[in-house]
Amino acid sequence: SRNEVDGREFARRITEAYLRYVAPHRPAELRTLLDPQALRTLLDAGDRAAFYSSDPRYVNDMRALLDVLAARDMDALGDWRTLQERYVLVRDLDAARGLAVKHQDLSVIPPLVVDVQLPKPWLLKVGPQGLALAGHSPKPGYTIYAIGHPDCHFSQNAVADIEADPVLRDAFLKHAVWLSPQAGRLQIERFRAWNREHPLATMSQVWKQEEWPWVDSWATPTFYFIRDGQVQAKVIGWPKEGRLRELESAIAR
Repeated sequence: SRNEVDGREFARRITEAYLRYVAPHRPAELRTLLDPQALRTLLDAGDRAAFYSSDPRYVNDMRALLDVLAARDMDALGDWRTLQERYVLVRDLDAARGLAVKHQDLSVIPPLVVDVQLPKPWLLKVGPQGLALAGHSPKPGYTIYAIGHPDCHFSQNAVADIEADPVLRDAFLKHAVWLSPQAGRLQIERFRAWNREHPLATMSQVWKQEEWPWVDSWATPTFYFIRDGQVQAKVIGWPKEGRLRELESAIAR
């Protein structure tokens, strides 16, 4: 979609600007050269680059800059909370967990059970015992990859309409895999509650969006219909009147 293309272009410009204007000045060289406000400006720049790129290099720069601020007793809990979310975003859960040990007001990151017998792409699943990293394989025949989020009211409306339609309910029960975009917040209890309330549409965060190269829009909801490894149809969004007929047409292809 145009919005997604515009988003990718915006992310490219953000990271390009960071690499041009900020990265040449390594944080270690700035400990005695910059005033606190300048350090905060660089921290904000690193945060933006990390958020839009999911690149751990920028998170590492954030950590170095925040350590400088902390040494001057000019850090805040919100700074560490943001850093923890960026660690989660780039999937460095060990680093995110370590921050919670040092700063007890941060989110507790549970252990990650790894079950990656299947090839990538991987899914970050929420189970009764916490988090599990699991492999993924397509459904027999064809697969409907539905991208949504429990807090997205458009996703909520889509699921409600699909659950109420006997034909689509059966098709999604057999062929759908519900994915949530890569994010810096795990929202374990939120996903657990959603999955309990909607067994037809149990959602898992993708481990890394780069493992899904054929997904050209992570806007929620978006539905991809895949057969023999090829995208056969795509349905984007969920207006007030729904898109049930578009889903039915895509299934019939």
